Amino acid sequence: MKAMSRLSVLVPCVWTSLILGASALGTHVEISPVPLWPADGDLAKLDASHSVFYSPATNEYVVALLEPASGERTVRLRVASHRAIDVSFRWQITETTNGYTYHYIVSNGPSARQQIHQWSVESADSTITSVAHNTWAGKVIVSPGRMLNGVEVAARPQAVKLQGRIQFTNLKGADIAAGQAASGFMIDSDLAPGFVWAHARGSSNKPDATVQDIAALPPQVAQELNMCLSEQWDSRAIQVIGPAIPKGVSVVEVELNYLLGIQHMLGHGSHRRESPALEQLVTLLKNASETEGGMVSTRDLGNIEKITSSEEHSIVNALKIALKSVNGLS
Repeated sequence: MKAMSRLSVLVPCVWTSLILGASALGTHVEISPVPLWPADGDLAKLDASHSVFYSPATNEYVVALLEPASGERTVRLRVASHRAIDVSFRWQITETTNGYTYHYIVSNGPSARQQIHQWSVESADSTITSVAHNTWAGKVIVSPGRMLNGVEVAARPQAVKLQGRIQFTNLKGADIAAGQAASGFMIDSDLAPGFVWAHARGSSNKPDATVQDIAALPPQVAQELNMCLSEQWDSRAIQVIGPAIPKGVSVVEVELNYLLGIQHMLGHGSHRRESPALEQLVTLLKNASETEGGMVSTRDLGNIEKITSSEEHSIVNALKIALKSVNGLS
């Protein structure tokens, strides 16, 4: 397709372990950046080339060093992971005088083993982005563009380069428990809506690693543990509609963002689902990308059939707003 030539993706080569699990959505596969800790605790089974391991049973990273003198393993540190949540998002977008207001509801599924304590969305550069919530502290963080490790990189819908993130942290009251939801999250931005990555982290009653804990480890081991504790690995990542499209972006880039984002939702990992409406939208976006000067029109979007969920409706509505923002909707 013509539009695809605009996007290049680098896939880092990292160790990954597959973890089979189950949730209310059925069996799913997770990825660990390090080998798994043996379920029976037999240290002789540990990979000799690694010192950090992930224990699915206890949801923690275990640092087990190989002692040169004895050749045996010694457990030096156990550090909580923050991924044992089942996060999902609902969103609504309101057009304002200066841009857009994004309203979010964040839910934690009944299968979660941790409560949601923090979440963030990636965002492109913006001059007026602000955040608000009654009890959660929000802030805008500008940082270099990041890529998810592992298999999700290849499907990353990033036709628009994202530079920072918008983060909410619970400072008062209860975190979002399993089977519960929290509303009232608002982001005001001049950025039009597009697919972005959201990251969410759970709270844990187990200790986090301190700077001193990590500094006491051999440098290579400390580097491996820091990778495990990075946002890319120590959080749940899910695609949402968020502030993504700055002024000056082309229609092609907007349509590519939505094409890749919807394809990812339909066919990747635990978010795999059937949706005739979104499949029809994918066809429209593909046809537009393969036609010189092609673009999706208001009539095209209005003719999409079998929109049965609020999520489908919100995605179609977001695309209308995004195309309108770049004067591409006709």
